[in-house]
Amino acid sequence: MTRAEALSAAGVLAGTQGDHSRASALLQNSLALFRDLGDKQRSARTLADLGYTSMRQGNYKRAAVLLQESLALARDLGNKRA
Repeated sequence: MTRAEALSAAGVLAGTQGDHSRASALLQNSLALFRDLGDKQRSARTLADLGYTSMRQGNYKRAAVLLQESLALARDLGNKRA
């Protein structure tokens, strides 16, 4: 498991435990690493996780931006379900 994956998993866990500010910080760090690695698939997933975290925080405008970015990236990767 890479550091980026570990941060992502920790961020998702923090979100499920209700610590949304910690989740957001962990997921943002994870996203930066995935982008540095050029891992577009995991970047798309992490953007979606950040979007859901923003929704749980009541920041719907930020959530929409993050989810739209995730969707666009998934479509660029050929995800037909996106």
